Amino acid sequence: MARIRWPRRRITPDRFFRDTLLGLSARLAAAGRSYFATGPDPAAPSYWEAREQTRMQRQDFEANAPRSPAQLEAALLELWTDSEDLAPLAHELQLLAEKLHRVDVDDPDVSAFVYVMY
Repeated sequence: MARIRWPRRRITPDRFFRDTLLGLSARLAAAGRSYFATGPDPAAPSYWEAREQTRMQRQDFEANAPRSPAQLEAALLELWTDSEDLAPLAHELQLLAEKLHRVDVDDPDVSAFVYVMY
């Protein structure tokens, strides 16, 4: 008997936002939870925090950002280890990053002195 192959769900930024992020937001709101403050905290006397470091250092300007979609997934999983809501999003974000990732290719028709905007 032949096996039925269902089409894979194509991930797009708008579908990810609409189906995944808005769905998560609705579930959190229904449960009375939020990951970000939705307004000022009336119990907080102040939001001022005295900085220990008052001068910028060289490393403050260096981002240790993931350089590939796989590194992005690993970094998100490490960041969201304790979050049962966000951790499952890491793989879908990796798939989205793979889809959107583009390696620049030198085009001989465009001068190296022209900034390519697309």
